[in-house]
Amino acid sequence: MATSLKSIPCESCGAPIAVRAKGISITFACESCGNIIDSTRDGFKVLTRAHQQMELIGSLAIPLGSRGVLFDVEWEVIGFVRRQDVKWLFTWDEYLLFNPYHGFRFLIYSDAHFSFAELLTRRPSGSPHGHALGFEGEGYTLFHRGVSQVKAVVGEFYWRVRFNDKCDFADFISPPYGITMEVSEATFDAEATFSLSRYVSREVVQAAFGISSLSKPFKVSPIQPNHYREALASGRGTVILSCIVLILAQFYFVSTSERQSILQVTRTFTRMEAGTEQLIAEIEISERARNIEIRSDSPVNNSWVEVAYELESEDGSESGWATQAIEYYYGSTGGESWSEGSTSEVSTIGGLGAKRYKVFATVEAESFSRDQPSTVVTRIRLDVPIWSNFFLAIAALLMVPCFVLLRGHAFERKRWEESDYSPYDSA
Repeated sequence: MATSLKSIPCESCGAPIAVRAKGISITFACESCGNIIDSTRDGFKVLTRAHQQMELIGSLAIPLGSRGVLFDVEWEVIGFVRRQDVKWLFTWDEYLLFNPYHGFRFLIYSDAHFSFAELLTRRPSGSPHGHALGFEGEGYTLFHRGVSQVKAVVGEFYWRVRFNDKCDFADFISPPYGITMEVSEATFDAEATFSLSRYVSREVVQAAFGISSLSKPFKVSPIQPNHYREALASGRGTVILSCIVLILAQFYFVSTSERQSILQVTRTFTRMEAGTEQLIAEIEISERARNIEIRSDSPVNNSWVEVAYELESEDGSESGWATQAIEYYYGSTGGESWSEGSTSEVSTIGGLGAKRYKVFATVEAESFSRDQPSTVVTRIRLDVPIWSNFFLAIAALLMVPCFVLLRGHAFERKRWEESDYSPYDSA
């Protein structure tokens, strides 16, 4: 971007004032003394003598005259305005950008966040006094409404800007975009102007203008993208596809499960057999089983039974174990009946090869303390469908999306914390 840099002398301090948008800018603010000068047909007229405002400017995050490429266009910083909300007293900075072929844009700096804005040539749909606007098919929600006041100004501008100028404004958001409506008190017909802004990351601005002294954001910007929701949206297809694969795999497993019953035996254990391994049956597995289900039933009554099973092949090469606790209690409290536990328990162990197995059981029971026997009915089935693993896999698959969803919700709540129009106020 080639520009012919001119200058005019400040009528107050004599310092040269750079003219970067020659023939377009009509207001100039001296970088040395802060005086605001208006260009007229008769020459240059001092509008405001504002030595004090220079104390507010300090060192600019992006110096005037800096050039940087944003959205494939090289821009030059030619003006700076600091504004303040009259009621809430928070401030933000507006850098005026210029390119002789693309005109003017604004780089807005607020709470260490940046947004790139341009004036709209057509009016958004909806009432600016309402709570929503529409533009190019997108809906924008009211975030803030207030009155802004110019607290500092330096550089050159294509409109007349004065220290302490005020205007009514309203911010509508649809992250990562926002629309700002402004009505200047100096505009007699109160015609509103609208600007469309888009969020720009601090890293992009630093790279564009070659600066490294920008502070890190300390709060969520009104139009800052919610990366949690973006991640959730981009990963939704993968999660859905994975769930479908799991469901199809589970139904295939269920449909091909033989559910072959190979044993049902009832055995009464005495106190003398407590804690000792007892052979209760022998089974034959004709072909390798994918899994083995062992179910135990015992008529416990306000009591418990614990059974430890071992299946051991005759050649000792393969074995499987399972331990089950059966307990059932009931009673009445305050006239209301209650019960807990069950008289049966089911365990599933991994598959075993095609062999003959001995089934051993070791039993402990509360009834043994009263020198009473304990009866246990044992049932064994092969290749039964297992739903617990399926539900665990689904839960594990959904754990990350649920976490991201919660973080995204928390991010949105932080975004709206300082808005009088938060949708979360009633939540």
